[in-house]
Amino acid sequence: MVPGFSIAAEAYRVVGFGAFTAVSDAIVIDRPTSVLRNQDGFVELRCGDTVIDRVTYGIVPEGRSLQFSGSRYPDAIANDDPGLWCAAPEQDAALATPGDGNRVCGDNTADGQWCVAADGVTRAVVHAAAGDLVVTEIMADPAAVPDDDGEWIEISVRKTVDLNGLTLSRRGEEEALAFASDTCLTVTPGDHILLARNDDPVANGGLPEPDFLFEFGLTNSGGTLDLLANNETVDRAVYVNPSPGIAVSLDSDSYDGNDNDLLANWCPAVNPYGAGDYGTPATDNPACPETLEAGYCLDDGAAREVVAPAPGDLVIAEVMPDPDAVNDSSGEWFEVAVKASVDINGLELGTVDTTVRQTVQADTCLRFEDGDRIVFVRDDRATENGGISNVDAEFLFGLLNGTGELFIGVDGLVLDRVSWAGSDSGVSIALDPDRESVTENDTAGNWCAGTSAYGDGDLGTPGVVNSDCNGPGAGGLHPGYCYSAGSTRPIAVPLAGQLFVTEIMADPVSAADSLGEWIEVSATTNVDLNNIRLESGAGVTWTITNDQCLPVAAGELALLARSAVTGQNGGLPAVRAVYDQVGLVNGGSTLTLLAAGEAIDQVTWTTAPAGAALNLSADVMSAVANDVPGNWCPSIVTFGDGDFGTPGAANFTCGQCSEGNVARNAVAPVSGSVVINEIMANPAVTGEPDGEWVEILVKANVDLNGLHFGDNFASLEELESNECVAAEAGTYAVLARRGESAANGGVTDIVMDYGSISLSNGGETLYLGWGGTVFDQVTYGATTDGKSFSLDPTAATESDNDNLANWCDTPASTYGAGDFGTPGAANDSCP
Repeated sequence: MVPGFSIAAEAYRVVGFGAFTAVSDAIVIDRPTSVLRNQDGFVELRCGDTVIDRVTYGIVPEGRSLQFSGSRYPDAIANDDPGLWCAAPEQDAALATPGDGNRVCGDNTADGQWCVAADGVTRAVVHAAAGDLVVTEIMADPAAVPDDDGEWIEISVRKTVDLNGLTLSRRGEEEALAFASDTCLTVTPGDHILLARNDDPVANGGLPEPDFLFEFGLTNSGGTLDLLANNETVDRAVYVNPSPGIAVSLDSDSYDGNDNDLLANWCPAVNPYGAGDYGTPATDNPACPETLEAGYCLDDGAAREVVAPAPGDLVIAEVMPDPDAVNDSSGEWFEVAVKASVDINGLELGTVDTTVRQTVQADTCLRFEDGDRIVFVRDDRATENGGISNVDAEFLFGLLNGTGELFIGVDGLVLDRVSWAGSDSGVSIALDPDRESVTENDTAGNWCAGTSAYGDGDLGTPGVVNSDCNGPGAGGLHPGYCYSAGSTRPIAVPLAGQLFVTEIMADPVSAADSLGEWIEVSATTNVDLNNIRLESGAGVTWTITNDQCLPVAAGELALLARSAVTGQNGGLPAVRAVYDQVGLVNGGSTLTLLAAGEAIDQVTWTTAPAGAALNLSADVMSAVANDVPGNWCPSIVTFGDGDFGTPGAANFTCGQCSEGNVARNAVAPVSGSVVINEIMANPAVTGEPDGEWVEILVKANVDLNGLHFGDNFASLEELESNECVAAEAGTYAVLARRGESAANGGVTDIVMDYGSISLSNGGETLYLGWGGTVFDQVTYGATTDGKSFSLDPTAATESDNDNLANWCDTPASTYGAGDFGTPGAANDSCP
């Protein structure tokens, strides 16, 4: 019989026998012999005839105690398992721990098996078992702050345990939160453990102070969390498809390790915290709402019938199909004006005919009163949707930027439908507030462009009354309309071929590309440039937007430019429209004109000459002809600050030349109008081939542009010049290997530098032609050092110069550095 004694909860008292003195407060039973057998014994605690606990054991090592493993919380059932008992470890100096926590069976040095309690005593960690800790709330997709800062997890404590040695991870992944500490991390029933990604309340969305931080991320589409102690599962929680900014919350009546395995016991959090997201971090969760009957919703927690809208109760009043500040997929929105007190639970949304794309679903009554404005957005996060914070609902489908349609309905009945013919980037389409009805919003003239900036800078009035659509001063226009002479008219949208590109300046020299590039277009019928979209080959686009009509009359040339400022754009004349962002590629690209989303013209170039526009030949001005590369040529007349082009003015015909900065047709030579008259193949004073040259006698007034010359019939050099190279009858034109008199022996007034041709001293054939036709050729023999080979002045025709008897070495006249010849002047008579 053990004498009476008391013992505090979770404390230890030692029962000794005989002269036991190892522990001062031990309960000593004076018995002459030991009551404990050395093997095959048992210890039994009774109160009267009631067995409180009984433990049996086999062989006990000599000098070492037998201990129930310190890895387990003392348990009258668990201690029946012999596998949870072991001899005191040999490294324990006392070989026993009377009055103190037991050592852990197995690896006694492993982390998380021992800890220092609040009283400074080292004891075994009390590990959690299944159900002792329960995951009760998960915020996987915060909206007020980024995921990396605002994610958090809440764990509810059901039994007094230590967290030491506990790990939390996503199922099957190595990255985990490990609860490691020398100090006992003791928690008690009712505690809430808050785990967070960031402990700064400004960064994490206004959370209470977290207990621990974790580094791995939570997937927004759902996942599984594993809570382990000593590699044993304490709890596992599964969550699916959390809503942005809303934690998934375990029903307050289901705080159990088994109940939280049922997805039906989880629901979206409804209480806001901190910066506006929803959840109850570190506090008790509310009960999840009961399943509602169809056609019912919860109003202050009580179920009632949904008040469905009737025709006329809801009016679509504003649409943003094409935001500019953010992507369409996150920044599109529309607004509905409310004309009666209704619920929008079950409201059907769609874009084509009566095909329902989405139904508004919520357990809570979504109540709106007469005069309210309901804002539907693609993304309810103000940081993503362009700055809209007064969001009422999300929609999941896209709105068309071109011709589009939107309807709302209920139970298959269409309540309202609107359509639009186009939209301006970054500008809403708004119904005049004096025309807010389901009949008047069918009229295009009752709509106009939004004018008030919101959020990140786009124009519109989401959630507030629209601006009046009363003329230019009010700033309102229905898409597809523009102002002309103070009134509105439909934009004249060009069809394919009706508006086409006629000139392109891709590589200006007198101005930077970003300011000096320009495009000239022409029309075959009266059209407008409003809403014309330019698209480069690199995929960069720009839409010409203007409330005022931008007409181009049939046959007119209109100038589009990167800048309309004359001092910046290279001196351009009046610019019809500025396109700003679309850069033209110097090395070759394409440019496409689009109207109402359809390509109406496209041009391609392989290279752009520096400082010169590419000119569509004036004799083939059409959208079909500008597809042919051979119909384009570099401009030959200058404008503004000196670059070449005819911006806004008539193009020239390719093949023309410029005289006094005016293009004209060149007067082409014909057979007999130009004759090879003198050849310097063997200069002496100036080295070869730099001093070589050929003289041509001009027999009629012609232009030498395009003249071909050389010693190889298959590949003749061409005289290329933007300027008209006019030559009068009776004059002499000199073609030289080098154009500089200092290098060619003193020959001046060179009309053509033929570059790569070398004349043979031993004789060869020279050709002269134009436009692919050779109309003079001379074959000469061996030449004399330092003397030109000269045609006698009396034999100066294309047939006379075929007879070598009419040629001779220049007998008397010298030029420049001292060689014999008459370049650019009449020849000496042959002796």
